[in-house]
Amino acid sequence: MVAYVRVAPFASALATHIPRKTLLVSLDVVRAGVAAALPFVTEAWQVYGLMTVLYVASAAFTPTFQSMIPDIPPDEVEHTKALSLSRLASDLESVASPIVAALLLSIMSYHSLFAGIHHGRDANTC
Repeated sequence: MVAYVRVAPFASALATHIPRKTLLVSLDVVRAGVAAALPFVTEAWQVYGLMTVLYVASAAFTPTFQSMIPDIPPDEVEHTKALSLSRLASDLESVASPIVAALLLSIMSYHSLFAGIHHGRDANTC
């Protein structure tokens, strides 16, 4: 979280110098790369490193994404609605992701969850 708090102010300045769409796609690629690397982590320091990269990318993504919302809807009412829906989607994702992960872990092993395969609850059967 320290990385998130320290990077967020600089992210809005960065967004003024780089095309926002390119920046958003690049940050999504970085975040997807972190998620793809998680199954291969073997040490605690690797988790800390990946989470730092993830939070830095998220800290840059959020203000850049929010700065693009006014460009899309034609009027202020639609702008307010777009901001509200964006926030709602973000909050729902924050709540739903852990719930979905918990439900999946109740029927499959964590090894299978990361690999995307289902061979039963016992990790030894995978």
